[in-house]
Amino acid sequence: MSVDAAEANYFDAWRLLAGKVSTGIVEDDDELLFAAGGGRVAYFNSAFVKPPASPPACVARAASFFRERGLPFVVRFRVDDGVADATAACVSEGLRAAGQSPVMVADIATMPPLDDSVDVRSNDAASFDDHIETVAQGFDMPAAMLRSFFTPALLDGGRFETFTAYDGSDTPVSTAALIETPGVAGVYNVATPEAFRHRGFGEATTRAVVDAGRRRGCTLATLQASDMGYPVYERMGFRTAVRWLTFSGE
Repeated sequence: MSVDAAEANYFDAWRLLAGKVSTGIVEDDDELLFAAGGGRVAYFNSAFVKPPASPPACVARAASFFRERGLPFVVRFRVDDGVADATAACVSEGLRAAGQSPVMVADIATMPPLDDSVDVRSNDAASFDDHIETVAQGFDMPAAMLRSFFTPALLDGGRFETFTAYDGSDTPVSTAALIETPGVAGVYNVATPEAFRHRGFGEATTRAVVDAGRRRGCTLATLQASDMGYPVYERMGFRTAVRWLTFSGE
């Protein structure tokens, strides 16, 4: 089922990323996945409530896990019939609503490949910092913080591949990353600095990831869409499979 495969990619991406950080935490059971970088940015210290576990029953446990470690954090859970109870449980724990993410999917066989109108390159260790610097500018985040979470060591396992688009003067203008799970190409790190937006660069890097997944034998592509990216992905053929809510705390 595409929802299950997409969510499995979502979880495994965070296992992979947190597992490569020297201060990282990855703890996993039937109800919760804790995947944390261990730093001071809540977004990178995540607790995922695994369906069909009950979010209200897991929220207090997730909050306790991170508070015992003195870390800011986020709790993420699927939007379903129990979302009102889950939201109330988050509020009672002092957590704040931090948005929702549509988890989108697309059949790779129906998606046209990237054309040659944009110069998109797969990064190696030597060009990896182009990717990180551009992600930092696109997301308005400190590059040093991103370097602590996204390291060139991620490239060694074969499941993680990054792409950077360049303009005619070799200036990096957009990024995307592939995280592969069986049959699934997960699209991550789609970021375009403000000066280069609305010129098709983000779509080009996303297509580069999908093409890489196609070459690896993947049949499904998935991503978590921002408000800005959603209409682009929908035009490309992605459809919302499920939505996840995020609450943050400290």
